Amino acid sequence: MLPAIRKLALGIALIIGASTVLLVSDWNRRDQRSGVTEKVRRVAIFQFGSNSILDENVAGMVDALAKDGFVDGQTISIQRFNAEGDFVTANTIAKALVTGHFDLVLTSSTPALQTMASANKDGNTIHVFAAVTDPFGAGVGISGVNPLDHPRHLVGIGTFQPVEHTFQIAKEIYPALTRVGVVWNASEASSEACVLKARKKCKEMSVELLEANVENSAGVLEAARSLVGRGAQALWIGGDNTVETATDSVVAAAREGRIPVFSNTPASVKRGELFALGADYFEVGTLAGKLAAEVLKGKDPASVRIENIVPEKLVVDTSVLQGLKGPWRILPAVMARASAPDAAQSTSAGQLKAPELGRTYKVGLVYFAPEPGADLVIRAVQDALRDRGFVEGKNLEFRRAHAQAEISNITQLLQNFDNSDVDAIVALTTPCLTAASATVKRKPVVFAYVYDPIAAGAGKSMMDHLPHVTGIGSFPPLEESLAVYKRFLPRLKSLGIIYNSSEANSRKVVEVARGLCRKQGIRLEEVPVTGTSEVYLATQVAAQKNVDAIWIAGDNTATIAFDAIANVASKAKLPVLTNDIEAVDKGATLAVQIGFYQPGYEAGLIVSRILLGEKPATMPMQNIAKKRIEVNFASLKTLGLTVPEDILKESVSFYNLRAKLGRPARVAMVQIVDNPVIDESCEGFIKGLEEAHLRQGADFVLRRFNAQGDVTQLPLIMSAIKSEGADLVVTSGTPVLLAAARAIHEIPIVFTVASDPKVLGIFQGNQRPPNITGVYDDPPLDRVLDLALKREAPFATVGTVWDPSQPNSEISVKKLRKACQERKLTLVEATAAVVSDLPQATESLCQRHAGIIVISADNLTTTGFPGILGAAKKNGVPVYATEPRFVERGAAGAIGDDYVEWGKQSGHLAAKVLAGVSPNSLLPEKTRIQRTAVAK
Repeated sequence: MLPAIRKLALGIALIIGASTVLLVSDWNRRDQRSGVTEKVRRVAIFQFGSNSILDENVAGMVDALAKDGFVDGQTISIQRFNAEGDFVTANTIAKALVTGHFDLVLTSSTPALQTMASANKDGNTIHVFAAVTDPFGAGVGISGVNPLDHPRHLVGIGTFQPVEHTFQIAKEIYPALTRVGVVWNASEASSEACVLKARKKCKEMSVELLEANVENSAGVLEAARSLVGRGAQALWIGGDNTVETATDSVVAAAREGRIPVFSNTPASVKRGELFALGADYFEVGTLAGKLAAEVLKGKDPASVRIENIVPEKLVVDTSVLQGLKGPWRILPAVMARASAPDAAQSTSAGQLKAPELGRTYKVGLVYFAPEPGADLVIRAVQDALRDRGFVEGKNLEFRRAHAQAEISNITQLLQNFDNSDVDAIVALTTPCLTAASATVKRKPVVFAYVYDPIAAGAGKSMMDHLPHVTGIGSFPPLEESLAVYKRFLPRLKSLGIIYNSSEANSRKVVEVARGLCRKQGIRLEEVPVTGTSEVYLATQVAAQKNVDAIWIAGDNTATIAFDAIANVASKAKLPVLTNDIEAVDKGATLAVQIGFYQPGYEAGLIVSRILLGEKPATMPMQNIAKKRIEVNFASLKTLGLTVPEDILKESVSFYNLRAKLGRPARVAMVQIVDNPVIDESCEGFIKGLEEAHLRQGADFVLRRFNAQGDVTQLPLIMSAIKSEGADLVVTSGTPVLLAAARAIHEIPIVFTVASDPKVLGIFQGNQRPPNITGVYDDPPLDRVLDLALKREAPFATVGTVWDPSQPNSEISVKKLRKACQERKLTLVEATAAVVSDLPQATESLCQRHAGIIVISADNLTTTGFPGILGAAKKNGVPVYATEPRFVERGAAGAIGDDYVEWGKQSGHLAAKVLAGVSPNSLLPEKTRIQRTAVAK
């Protein structure tokens, strides 16, 4: 009976969808028949299903439109559509909306965004979306790199659920939590994005994430029960529309097992969940509604940045605690932030989209002393503020003050800022945070470049912190450090550690290190100091205790006096292992440290949120610590040690590489021709080596070769390289890679600006030459076509010029043929062998009625682009390309690789090869960064 009812329900839904099409298509005619003379703006609101998230979100949209003067039934006509969770119905609705002559469509949920975007590929209808977890991963043409890189008709608000913070709360209110279950639909992009975040967070917290997949809401109860049967101590619901509609089933299964449910949907707590931390979706809806109102008033959607905005809301229902079999306890700090399950909707602004026009914001930054690590973090904070619209010298005043490495100076600096007109204080380093936690009373404080904010006095836990303080901690990866040290020194049995016992961060690090060393059978000899003057003697004491290495774990005092440590260790023939960002350059042997740029950038984003009105009390402190391995070859040579290849492969910086060979490495760089693209990639390659701390002239010397566009010269160049005894060959251009692969088999080759070697035939299946690695491209010709379709008047024919002698050119034209076929466009082609052929070839395409010309950048078209552009302009045909710099030269639009970044990516691989990693151990990589450019 039940299957029959389901089929009947689907049939009814399809009938409703078909009726919707007829209703929408007839709307304008009914208006005309009724004699309407003044145009009423028509807006459609399309939600995927009926649940608390989407209902609240849509309510916020309508409320914001009304407050902006767009009142339904008076100044605007709003028509609402609901697919009730059925994708067939959703697709039917979306197609109807595209042909329904609406002035604007608002969608709520990821599936609604996806189905509408798919139906609206031509961009005929302006589309504003909301209640979408990850718009950048939704597959609708929105870039996660550039907030302005999106279809010009499509704009909205991303709301990535605070998954990590949610699990933090669960762990804090139940410390014994080791297994959490989740039911999710693998076909939902937003759900997958949340689960990926949850997996990572659970791994960090030593929690096992038990998963069960469903295809529809009917299977949720059984799946949830299976998780309870597998020993889940709690069930979590992430950003999954399918499971959200069946929340009652998840709660029912949890009650049977006497375990709680927590989620990222605050409105669902009243259905029996213990707590939920998520976006205030009514507020998200108001932001989307405000954006829609701006568009209706004339704002260009293409000028709007797509951002991730999460006005957080925590809701707790303590009544759920009754009957749970585990000792779950809601902490006072959590309750202080929480709303009751039936709390009224927040209507506060919460999140502003951009800085106020005409206002100058003021930020004061305090740090311990100028040094490379602090400089890097300051730059990261400024980069984040700039990316959020706060630009120093325009609308931002950024004041810096440092304590000259004297702790006694810090308090006065902080008091000066606390009594000034700054809007926020940034505290870098643990001593500065410790002083800020005790001293600052009036201003919000954001910290970074700090190991342990709790030990520094910022709070009792990452959730329970001082109401005016928040930020990013970066506790060193001690366990990973010890694992690397043991791989480096397989006979490691003892470590000597020097630290200042008065520094909170150092005490915490040593406390954790003790336990880790005890577990791994390593004797830890601790030598505490109280100031820099004691460090030299302390290191001598540690060296005399028969240790295998000296370990410096980020202590500020030890860092300042590092020269003394390096001096003693060198005399004692002991390696220095460190977690400090600058110690390897000063003589440490091996570092497993934190990349502080990303924590600094995240701290800058928090500062921007505070400047825009959010309160630190609502923002949990976070820990971000991405491992970086750095190696010092000079120290290795002095000690007679080597680093295993697997560690070198993981490493990112290689200091004093000259010591490896006793001379600079000889690098031969071969380019096919002189043109800006190739030149930029070569420039980027050198930058990539320098970012890995290889110094030109000292660690490597570069000999450059140029075939000047003549492929017959390449075999002669390869022969010269072999006779000169190069240590590495770098190729720039596909023809050069092909020639090098044929001629050179003993010298490592790293390629850049080349096509996929598998497609070129250099790699056969899983077999590849062991001496070759590099970075290749995947020309985004499909995206280039979509860009032209959005920007140009309708066209049916596409023209392209290509060079049959260049394999990369042939690869591109094959991709373009496929892309045109998929879009039902006719492709006309012309070939050219030399630059002088290009104008005539382009002219022939125009005569064959090409509506646009698409050029995939290769050696010929890059050099001869002026000839292509001249012929196309004469015929009034716009040119689109895979080279963004062509837009500066007259192209209408382009999407393609950043050639400097391409070169840098290849340079990073080359640094590993020069350090001793076999190219066969380094898989070739695809380019990571592409840019979009359009003519103004």
